[in-house]
Amino acid sequence: MFLNFLLFILLWVLLLWLAYRFLSGLISPFFLAVLGALLLFVALGTGLSLFFVETPVSRAILEILFFPFTPIGLIFLLLLTSVRPGSSGMLVPMALLLLYLFSNPILAERMAGSLELEAVRQQNLETTSPINVTTGTPADAIIVVGKPTRPPLPPRPRSTPEVTEAGDLLLYTAELYQRGEVRPDGLIVVNGGPRVGLQARLECPPGCAPVAGQAQSGANPEAVDMENFLIAYGVPEAIIEQDTEQTTLRRTAERLLRLLVTRGVGTRILLVTTALEMPRAAGTFRSVQYQNATFTVYPAPVDYYVSQPNTSEVRRRYTPQDLLPNVEAFLLASKAWNEYLLQLLSFLLGWVTPPCANGCVPRGPVPVPPVGLLGVENNPNGWTPI
Repeated sequence: MFLNFLLFILLWVLLLWLAYRFLSGLISPFFLAVLGALLLFVALGTGLSLFFVETPVSRAILEILFFPFTPIGLIFLLLLTSVRPGSSGMLVPMALLLLYLFSNPILAERMAGSLELEAVRQQNLETTSPINVTTGTPADAIIVVGKPTRPPLPPRPRSTPEVTEAGDLLLYTAELYQRGEVRPDGLIVVNGGPRVGLQARLECPPGCAPVAGQAQSGANPEAVDMENFLIAYGVPEAIIEQDTEQTTLRRTAERLLRLLVTRGVGTRILLVTTALEMPRAAGTFRSVQYQNATFTVYPAPVDYYVSQPNTSEVRRRYTPQDLLPNVEAFLLASKAWNEYLLQLLSFLLGWVTPPCANGCVPRGPVPVPPVGLLGVENNPNGWTPI
């Protein structure tokens, strides 16, 4: 724990030094020193709260601290600095260049596509996964991580939640259950915390008009809406478990491993999340341990943003319009960039374990593959990453 915390602080020292080298010629030394000291102090406090007292406030502070390293944050800071008297005339062109690069569809597809290809690679590495084996053993549980719903609140006319861009997570989970990819006596765990910014009312205030068929007048934690959606699509309520705590992915994995071990369900899981987030999510779930038990993670990525066409069937042809800035491309590139940052932070904190064949679980004698196949080699304990 202490080494992880120290590594977190050293990372911030490095980032602050790089920012100092970049801004030293643009901002007065006194203002720059005050800003650096403030950021370092906040980083220290956030690091302590992140590792020892995880609260919604600490997570909000952490998101604010990482804002300057996001595409929109960096562009905003460049434009903000450019209005200072005596600032360099290159700041606005730099901001425009970054805006163009991150809103370019070709670059956005490349960034997101690399993450999604890694998700596919990890899924294919798990040769014993129920998804990859037609007559394989079903998984012990399905764990769904993401934000696939919107609450059934006015003016929405339905009593069931609406789905977001990530709604395929729930559709795919229902499909996996219908196909028998999870044991009948297993669990389907849906993770979704309280909805930030929405607060339940005890009664309808004066002037409001209740919507016919509305389930209730509050905002459920997202896990409740996820369960209601799965029930509507034929998944039995008895095998669905809600996880309504809103924590980091690492804490969520620790909590769910403890749940499965305590229930005696088993730890062979189908992990359902977006393809963009799957490499980090799968690595995080592999890294946790409880009472000498670890997850055997079978990635089940869904909700792809980028098609990966087979050149013998479909070929992606770029057009002149792909050279123009695009709002959707900026959103996609920002999501991919943020995921890269989260992967870097998780790696530095030791929160991820890389994938390898057979789920990195010792399984006794195994055939010896050619050295270098899929980046793995054989040892007496099973497959281990090179």
